[in-house]
Amino acid sequence: MIHGGWAKNVTALGLTTIDAQYYKANNGVNDFNLLDKAAVMSSTGHTIGFGIDQALDPVASNIYLHAQRDTLDPSAEITAKKKIDSQSIDSITAGMFVRF
Repeated sequence: MIHGGWAKNVTALGLTTIDAQYYKANNGVNDFNLLDKAAVMSSTGHTIGFGIDQALDPVASNIYLHAQRDTLDPSAEITAKKKIDSQSIDSITAGMFVRF
């Protein structure tokens, strides 16, 4: 996992934070399909994301925008000629925290 960011008070409102992340995981499992003894399955997952957060000190709040892509890359063969395709999920999250 790699996660890095930058934070600085670039406005009079409060701290601005920009961050990015990358994560890769491999399950390391090889399963045999009961129907086809030759079918081997393992998978790798990837996550890549970035975000920006702006503190609003005068009103004790933060606003944020984050985007992320999660991908599952299975290396599975159901039969010798049929493979399972990659799956991806894209998400965008925006919001505001208000402290009171």
